[in-house]
Amino acid sequence: MLINISSSQYRLVKGTLTLIEMSPPLFQEIESAISDPLLPVANWARMLLDQDLLSQQVEVRDDATQELQITGTGKFLLLLADLTLLRILDNTPLFVSVLPPVVIHVTDKELQNGTLNVHLPQQKLFRIRVFDRDGSPAANQLVSYQSIREVPTAWYTVRADKNGEVLLCGVNTGSYIVSSPKCDPVGVIVEHSDLDDLEIILQPRA
Repeated sequence: MLINISSSQYRLVKGTLTLIEMSPPLFQEIESAISDPLLPVANWARMLLDQDLLSQQVEVRDDATQELQITGTGKFLLLLADLTLLRILDNTPLFVSVLPPVVIHVTDKELQNGTLNVHLPQQKLFRIRVFDRDGSPAANQLVSYQSIREVPTAWYTVRADKNGEVLLCGVNTGSYIVSSPKCDPVGVIVEHSDLDDLEIILQPRA
């Protein structure tokens, strides 16, 4: 079966697709974890990949995948990682380590056609830029973020690239604190809107 992947925001240039077959009890457990707004993308993605699940992994190029062996109907989890995306709005290339997984339901009709069309949901981005005291990008700096809710999450840490940038994709709506060791923390509110790219500037403390 071929899986055609589309998005209103991005053209998928290349990446890795993992398709995981779900039993009903496991599906309920995984779906509950995915819907938990307190878990960042990397945590449940790691949880999925660490499980001993029946899965297939193929390369994705130009919005379509290599053929996958799907021989029966049912619910599957589709995980996209190590992605090169081209944003349709301004033709900007982006690298995203992992997107939130997508639940797909393969029906008899799709089995007979041998093709499954998957439309990726709207993704929100944090584009975090870290600067040194001299105003130049702070390469390889640690960046931490926390979701602020009734019960705040722990701090999660990533490292900026050589340009002092971090890109977080699949951010849930809500309130966040973003910080770096030498910078003042920044509060961010993500709302329901069509805006997918929110730039956050981390400046060094005075």
